[in-house]
Amino acid sequence: MSDDIRKNWGKPESDPEHPLNKILAIKTKVKDFEFLVRDKSQNFPNKNEQIRITSMSDSFVIRFSVNDLLSDCQKIIRLTLFLHIVSALWVYCILNGYTVRGAISIGDVYWDNDSIIGNTFIDVYKLESTVAKNSRIIISSEMNKELKKLFDMQESLTTEWQEFPIWLEEVSSILRKDVDGYLILNPKFMLSLAKDNPIIELLSEMKNKVADNIVKEKYTPLIHMLKSENSPPLTASDFGRY
Repeated sequence: MSDDIRKNWGKPESDPEHPLNKILAIKTKVKDFEFLVRDKSQNFPNKNEQIRITSMSDSFVIRFSVNDLLSDCQKIIRLTLFLHIVSALWVYCILNGYTVRGAISIGDVYWDNDSIIGNTFIDVYKLESTVAKNSRIIISSEMNKELKKLFDMQESLTTEWQEFPIWLEEVSSILRKDVDGYLILNPKFMLSLAKDNPIIELLSEMKNKVADNIVKEKYTPLIHMLKSENSPPLTASDFGRY
């Protein structure tokens, strides 16, 4: 994305291939998240609730409100929807010639229309810039521990609400463990959101266009995961290990 901005910012703004138009189009599509919702129950947020997607130069920041007023069942549903939204962002980026590197966390942070302030935002930035390295989206230690707590409560929550295991299974399909032990957003899940779009072919084209061999190899793990067999589904024992 940053290379596209540097190289093509001088194009006429009327050109649909101008990076500004592509980035704003990605944000608009992801904000229309209702297509991701299978169940129109009250557990899902609506457009009047606090979901914000901000584009800052070559970055996107998604903020999603999960507070202590929610039950644990509602919390896991909303976290699942959040993972869907981030996956959709990744798909739309690839369809526009970009791929992404990032991180997801949970914690106390101040944000409004103009500001994002807090340790959680700093931690996500550090994970994205120093740990992710390749094209992948890492789950932070804080989010990992939160998911561990919810998975460990499965038996009691199933008694409270019979559909709870369905959402835990959904989370298990959206995440996977990477070779270095980090939980990451499962690239294979993107394929289900991308429908008939040739995600692997588009990524291969991006890789082939890159002149720098070091940068070129940053695409390799992602393409390999997309082509590989499905990884075993995560269980409660896979969470909370870092």
